[in-house]
Amino acid sequence: MSIPRIFDETNYTVLLAADGVDALQVAERYQGPIQLLITDVVMPGLSGPELAAQLSASRPEMKVLYMSGYSPEVLAEHGPIANCEFIQKPFKPQDLKRRVNELLESVTFAMPAKIEDLQLGAERTSRPSAAPGSEGNSG
Repeated sequence: MSIPRIFDETNYTVLLAADGVDALQVAERYQGPIQLLITDVVMPGLSGPELAAQLSASRPEMKVLYMSGYSPEVLAEHGPIANCEFIQKPFKPQDLKRRVNELLESVTFAMPAKIEDLQLGAERTSRPSAAPGSEGNSG
């Protein structure tokens, strides 16, 4: 099941992107808040950590949920993701929904300067936005 289908029955606004570069363009065109970025760690061109760092510069309130099917050793080659939220592929749709709900319902009082130090939380709105970096990758 694709990520957008998982969230069909929720009040979340889901922004789709084919890859990291496309995600930057989608985010630039979107005028509302993006409360959560769901991205693969390993993507062609722009990695998940690189995407998160670039988006966080203009959207410091945005939280990040990384996903991957790769081993920790391979993931370490693609940038720091320590202390960030992560879900291992494959996952069940209800597990992803639960993680997203937890992240969007938590509250953060201070935002750190580095992506590897992100603490998760968000103020809840009626239609939170999640912008997957690349929901179609299996890696």
